[in-house]
Amino acid sequence: MNLVFQRDANEVAIKCMNLASAPPAVINCAGSIVSVKEVIARMARIMGRKVDVSENKVKECMIHNDDLAVKTFGPYRDKPAEMIEAAALWVKTAVRTGINRQDF
Repeated sequence: MNLVFQRDANEVAIKCMNLASAPPAVINCAGSIVSVKEVIARMARIMGRKVDVSENKVKECMIHNDDLAVKTFGPYRDKPAEMIEAAALWVKTAVRTGINRQDF
């Protein structure tokens, strides 16, 4: 899967304003390619949970290439490991404290 933090996606979108043209300039901001199994395993480790991920692989999937965005604007500030950790800690805190999405 592709993984990008909202902050990085917003930053690329704003920087793209300088490239607006007709015909349009197409720049994909998809983020790093990360294995779903890796994301699940890392989140489980951080949350102190055990998981069993099946090996039910699909024959095709769509992964987006954002090489042009990285070449044009530089690397993303947030690394996949940091995003996974932030998400896992957010979920862990929400579960522990009883916070749910309607509270925001």
